[in-house]
Amino acid sequence: YNKEDFHNDFSIYKDILAVGIPASLEQLIMAALAVTVNFMLTIVSGSIAVAVYTAGWRLISLGLLPAIGVGTAAITVSGVAYGAKKYENIRTALRYSAKLGLAASIIVCILLYVFADQLAFIFSYSEASAHLLPLIAAFIQLMCLFILYVPFGASAGNVFQGLGKGTTSFILTTFREFVLVLIFAYLLGFVFNMGETGIYYGMLLGGFIGSVIAYAYIEIYVDRLIKGKIEGSKI
Repeated sequence: YNKEDFHNDFSIYKDILAVGIPASLEQLIMAALAVTVNFMLTIVSGSIAVAVYTAGWRLISLGLLPAIGVGTAAITVSGVAYGAKKYENIRTALRYSAKLGLAASIIVCILLYVFADQLAFIFSYSEASAHLLPLIAAFIQLMCLFILYVPFGASAGNVFQGLGKGTTSFILTTFREFVLVLIFAYLLGFVFNMGETGIYYGMLLGGFIGSVIAYAYIEIYVDRLIKGKIEGSKI
């Protein structure tokens, strides 16, 4: 190694930041979503609804990990395939990621639904919080459905990151989580006066529609990439 032979290629920094900054902002969007949902629940049902949501969502978040893990692996695989100009492999990675994530999510969803009472007891074992047990259990049994379509949205976003399209991934995540979810949660919770349950149904509906749109878009994008209708890797 000779330091004189080392030269900075600032285009590499640009490529890293093009993915890294949007990915960081996606986490900010998720945090903003949680704060907004808490605020909406406070308005319609008060502090008890917030306590139920906070406790139940921790378990739902754990249930999301398998799908997120599989989707994260797709970043590397799709990135390698993109750099090698083997675009058909990107489609293979995308579909395998979605299928494996869905299989894992189905198993997790079933476990959460069946053992909802036992899991809810973790957050309501004291006498003061015992009344929350059935509420948390009901929340888990409903919101475990959220896990089922996450693999499609996560796979789409992560593959776009692998292709260096971090901004596209960010836009899709923002549209799904912060636009559709909040719009449907507001409509069902406030406009249609469904209250707390309406907010949960809105989150499910918005997330589902957003994930379908994201996955359809990445499928179309990769198909156009394979057919040469979109400029591929310049490496």
